Amino acid sequence: MSINYYGVPVRDARRVGAIVEGEDVANLIDEARVRKALRAYCSLQGSERGTLKWETNGEYVYVDVLANHVLVTHNTGRGSAQVEVVMSVLEQLGACGLFVYDPQRGNWFPG
Repeated sequence: MSINYYGVPVRDARRVGAIVEGEDVANLIDEARVRKALRAYCSLQGSERGTLKWETNGEYVYVDVLANHVLVTHNTGRGSAQVEVVMSVLEQLGACGLFVYDPQRGNWFPG
C-alpha cells in the first residue's frame, strides 16, 4: 500500500483534483528550485528530470516534481528513517512556497 501527498501552489482544496489531473495549470511551480531543495535537504537521489528517490530495506519515498504540483509517494514502512525523510520532504515543500494536501485525510498538512 502506498500513501500520497500533493504539493500544490494554491491552498484551495476544491482545486487540488484539477491541479493534479493537469486541468488547472494557472499556477506553475519552479520545478528547478523545488528539485534542488529536495536533493539538498531531504536525502533524495535523482537527476534534473525523473523521480527523486530514497530507498532502504524495502521502504521508499518517491517524489515527482511536475509543472504544477509535486507528488510524494511512500509505502507503509516501519522505520523512523522513512518518517524523517517524509517529514523533511513535506517541510521543504512548504519552504518552497507549496501547500501540502493529504488526500487520505482530505486535509492540509500539517492539519
